[in-house]
Amino acid sequence: PVVLWAREDAQQLERLQWLLPWVARVYAVDAAGEQWFRSRFPELGVGCLPPAVQPALFNPVRSYGLRDCATALSGTVLFDGWWSVSSDRVSDPVLGVLGDRLRIVDTDGDYSWARLQDAGSYASLSLGSVTALEKSALLRSGSAELFLEHSGGSPWRLTERMLRAAASGAAIFAKGAHAHAPVKARELP
Repeated sequence: PVVLWAREDAQQLERLQWLLPWVARVYAVDAAGEQWFRSRFPELGVGCLPPAVQPALFNPVRSYGLRDCATALSGTVLFDGWWSVSSDRVSDPVLGVLGDRLRIVDTDGDYSWARLQDAGSYASLSLGSVTALEKSALLRSGSAELFLEHSGGSPWRLTERMLRAAASGAAIFAKGAHAHAPVKARELP
């Protein structure tokens, strides 16, 4: 049997419906997606499979290069959201309180030197654009990760990011509506 794990927000699920004739079961990442499938495809086996991470990927072995920079990252707090900070979508007092312990990365987009200068007060705290695995390696080097009200988009994506940070061995600091346990145990159908 073929199973589809539809890792999309409910608004985007229509893009995947061409696959459904070839699957025996489909899992959504949240209740809204599960309901979307159930209402449109009642004959299909539908369930909810919340976000998960592979700890072997997100808990990387420390390399010598990372060991050398561990001192510089020790005690820092990583915030993934350069564009949120530079465009003032996120202006939380916590960022100022962290001061020079704050490090900013972006896993969703790239930015140039010119864009870096747009948010002058945060430019010196930026580590640049990184992949999810590169961020995991940074977190493994002694950082914590900060999640604010506008961190990470939809709730399931935010949950996935929190799980990745936890699998990396980082402390998670969350403030806002999402500041709760990212996953509740649930029996799979």
